[in-house]
Amino acid sequence: LVGEWFAAMPGFATAIYANGLLLGEGLPAALTIPFILPLVGGGWGASLAVWAAPAALTALLLALATPHEKRPAAAPPLDWWPDWKSPLTWQLGLMSVGSGGLYYSLNTFIPDYLHAIGRQGLVAACLAALNLGQLPASAITLVAARHLTANRAALLLMPPAILLSLAAFLFGPAAWLAIAGAGALGFFGAFVLILTLALPPLLVPAEEVHHLSAGMFTLGYTLTFLFPLVGGAVWDATHIPASAFVVSAGAAAIIFVAALTLRLDRAHSG
Repeated sequence: LVGEWFAAMPGFATAIYANGLLLGEGLPAALTIPFILPLVGGGWGASLAVWAAPAALTALLLALATPHEKRPAAAPPLDWWPDWKSPLTWQLGLMSVGSGGLYYSLNTFIPDYLHAIGRQGLVAACLAALNLGQLPASAITLVAARHLTANRAALLLMPPAILLSLAAFLFGPAAWLAIAGAGALGFFGAFVLILTLALPPLLVPAEEVHHLSAGMFTLGYTLTFLFPLVGGAVWDATHIPASAFVVSAGAAAIIFVAALTLRLDRAHSG
């Protein structure tokens, strides 16, 4: 849809919808326990229904307020299966794996890690910082989409920044440093997510975007769930709480390798 409706500014349009995606991740994490659960009498099912309402409204708006384009009768059918032989499918898939693996591993292990080291009072603050820290990244991308989209330097800077933020969270002696590290992890992880989402309509013709996106999301959302499993296995094997985050560092490494091998010379910014 970005390629079809906003061909002249795909980076800006991607930042717009990524902003909504990040709000949908961040606001429930920050607001459910202190506000929504008391509002609905403490039932998790009712709180889930509250957060489902915006999704239902979006589906209604798509059905009622967006144009329907009829394909010419003589047009050949479009293939829908991803091109698994294309290096680009795997490169963007790995970018998606890295950003998703980072997000899910952090959300999985931050609470248990803080409980294990006796800092359970920081759980709510660190989770809120992690998820709400994504929003400034989205806002910056909105403003600077033309300069950041398909920018290799921006992508390559993210993994070192992620590792530094992870070190601040794990080894910072002060509570504020752990919270700041968690917020920075959300910030830099969101940058990778948004820049990755923007790439398919920039790198291939409009009629091929669905192939590339389908392959990217298939790899990303399939392999992402291995990160919490592997992190938990490492923690169990070593009995060292911080060792679970080796998968978060691995996600940063995957992002770096994928960004290093991407060919961005034919991308057009928007």
